[in-house]
Amino acid sequence: MREILFRGFHENQLGESVILVNGAEKRGTWVEGSLIKSESGHCYIGEWLVSSKAIRFYCGGSRKHRTEMRYLGMGFALAIPETVGQFTGILACEKKKIFEGDRIKADEEGEISEYSIAYCGEDDYPAFDCIPHIDCDSNGLSYLKGADCSVEIIGTIFDVPEGGEEKP
Repeated sequence: MREILFRGFHENQLGESVILVNGAEKRGTWVEGSLIKSESGHCYIGEWLVSSKAIRFYCGGSRKHRTEMRYLGMGFALAIPETVGQFTGILACEKKKIFEGDRIKADEEGEISEYSIAYCGEDDYPAFDCIPHIDCDSNGLSYLKGADCSVEIIGTIFDVPEGGEEKP
């Protein structure tokens, strides 16, 4: 089964990371897990704790058994909605998960290129892809993985630029 996983930035003053969101610096921590989005637009990312318990009950004079499942949302953190991205299903070097919003560096037979990863569903193309697009016969991210290119995660699209340089 394919792993459905999300990542988002949880703003907190004790966090070690600083990112830029809509031009404002935010301090916090990246969190991974399941995504819950509220009607008001808040995003929560975390892990579900599932508890099951066998219970006995009597119905019409006979004893019955059933298992009661309770889902308890544990360890969920509020994430900045603009920073939420889905796991692409592809691993970079050192088995690191590539998420929507990551920046990667690819070594294509000695030619080094940098890309950001985006979901292109709004462009009638429901897939994760590299920006700028790679001119190939398939999805750029799949192409890099299939061509056995060395792919390294070098940051996110939210990283604070060093020395004013722009990110792809």
